[in-house]
Amino acid sequence: MRTSVATLRAQWSLLPSAWRRAAVGISLLWMATALGAVLTFLVQVVLARRLGPHEFGRFTVALATVAMVAPVAGFGLPQLWLRLYGVEGWQAGRWMLPSLRFVAWTMAFGCAAAIAWSVFAASGGSTSLTCLLLPVIPCTLVVGLVSSKLRLEEDDRGLAMWQLALPGSRFAFALAVLAWPVVGAATAAAGFGLVGAAVAVAGIPALVAMWRGDFALRGHAPRDDRLHAPGNESMAAVWRLGWAYGLAALLYPIFFQVGTVMLGRMEGPREAGLFGIGLGVMTAVYLLPATVYQKYLGSRLHRWSVHEPQKFRRVHRHGAWIMLLAGLVCGALVAAVAPVFVRAAFGTAFAGATAVLVVLSACAPLRFLSIAIASALLDERQARLRVLTMGGSVAAVILFNLVLIPRYHALGTAFATVGGEAVMLASSWLAVRYAVPVLAGRDA
Repeated sequence: MRTSVATLRAQWSLLPSAWRRAAVGISLLWMATALGAVLTFLVQVVLARRLGPHEFGRFTVALATVAMVAPVAGFGLPQLWLRLYGVEGWQAGRWMLPSLRFVAWTMAFGCAAAIAWSVFAASGGSTSLTCLLLPVIPCTLVVGLVSSKLRLEEDDRGLAMWQLALPGSRFAFALAVLAWPVVGAATAAAGFGLVGAAVAVAGIPALVAMWRGDFALRGHAPRDDRLHAPGNESMAAVWRLGWAYGLAALLYPIFFQVGTVMLGRMEGPREAGLFGIGLGVMTAVYLLPATVYQKYLGSRLHRWSVHEPQKFRRVHRHGAWIMLLAGLVCGALVAAVAPVFVRAAFGTAFAGATAVLVVLSACAPLRFLSIAIASALLDERQARLRVLTMGGSVAAVILFNLVLIPRYHALGTAFATVGGEAVMLASSWLAVRYAVPVLAGRDA
């Protein structure tokens, strides 16, 4: 045993230092992501069993509604920060003040949009649930901004801990729910709202430090305040540079959650709850490519695309093949264990979710590969193409749902989701071939 350990250590030491750092960073983020997925799953199990299909469906629809509105707050600012600091380095600090003004206005607009939805468009008694879940909006923004700061610092350990804040807090709430004699959808919504408010407050000190320039930006020369020359930084300029990132960020949860909302309105909360089980499991599976491309490689890809194009090309091509293989393996595993897994975890009341999960397992290779391919769409012009790909995918999944839900119910939404993922993959591939000449060896 000692010999084998010594052999592994010797082989590890032979790897280039950059590979070792990457392996450690990705491992930390992956373990935190896996733990976060487990906690999220356990929260879903507890709430589904305690609430039952009808109440759990009401809560799922309300949460999906707020999740679709949440990206309005900040409107792409986390991604814009990665781009600005990746290209400009410390000079990007000049954008902090207009960014904070932008946050204030978009936060107000996002909350107003959620309230308007709860008053005028909510159905099935979900008005109060939507209002209770409003703190999810600032929570989503703060989580994204702090994550961008940590990615710019390449602080994989800090990012791993931060990404556990929300699922860990929700898990603590779920444990408390077990002791309560009576639990309904309103209880779950209030708990998620309180957790969101607490996490948002916890992230504010990190944002204040970044506003002061007190953070460790990696990959650039040491900070020199004399380089912060005035330019065209303003709230209007933030909007002009970031609207495409924001619209893409807004369209993504719409693409992801619109099926749940449509199913709830067309077939009722029970069917939405069945689909929510399958979607929750796939959400955990999707954390693998999200960890690699959004958390570990996010800031690095922005920097490499401008300053190290050869490395950017290698990472993109190798990563696409790796993600395709990983997606095929994960999809096959989900399909294989779905029949036993759903009954054991959620009980016979949710047995109808088994077929939904089997169909959704086909999304794994499509989603893994599309994330890898679309990771090359980084600058402002390419982000606009990403908006087109996301918009087309949203339109496709809405159309598929309108056709399939009346006949196949929750299973129809599962098939519509697979179709939407296929459209997203194809359109992302076409966009990258058109807009990223460095990947084809052409001059920009």
